[in-house]
Amino acid sequence: MRELFAAEMNEFLYLLWDRTARVWQGFQEMFILKGHALSVWAVLVVDVAQTLTASADKTIRLWEQSKQVKQYTGHTDAVRGLALVPDIGFASCSNDRFVNRIYFVPGRSRRRQ
Repeated sequence: MRELFAAEMNEFLYLLWDRTARVWQGFQEMFILKGHALSVWAVLVVDVAQTLTASADKTIRLWEQSKQVKQYTGHTDAVRGLALVPDIGFASCSNDRFVNRIYFVPGRSRRRQ
């Protein structure tokens, strides 16, 4: 295990070197978030059903439970952090020295540096 995050009472997410994030509720593993090509470095719970993961593979992925629904690109190095920006979307930071803001727009997203 690389890192552990508490999402809600009795729910935990942890990141592994095996390129996955795992969601546990109580003592039961609920979901494995698979899809990144390299280690997962950050996770962000957006709401009850959605989670974001960021990786050394330079991508961010949006998950609805265990299903990947979107992939965000734009960084040129490992993505190390994610932060929720209320009513807008989220921000990501990377080893490329940029902070990107992603806006959730129904049906599409747009990125600004």
